[in-house]
Amino acid sequence: MAALNPRDQSDFHRAYEMSPLADLTKAFEASWEVLKSHDPFRDPEKDDDLKLALRSKLLALAADGLSDPDQLRRLALENLPLTRSVR
Repeated sequence: MAALNPRDQSDFHRAYEMSPLADLTKAFEASWEVLKSHDPFRDPEKDDDLKLALRSKLLALAADGLSDPDQLRRLALENLPLTRSVR
């Protein structure tokens, strides 16, 4: 496979930055930081269930037509626990 020349790479990155995937990535990263800050004892590397719940919620919101990363973050966080329940 031929390598992309710098101009093609620039076009690729510009297209990605304007894509729904980039918006979802920004929303996930911002939401995850909020969730981590609300539970300092959470091990973010092992919390796959919460990551899956966050990703699923963000995808559902995007499927409903939302694309603004801040709005996606806010609405996703409204539906997820900010701290782990004590058992």
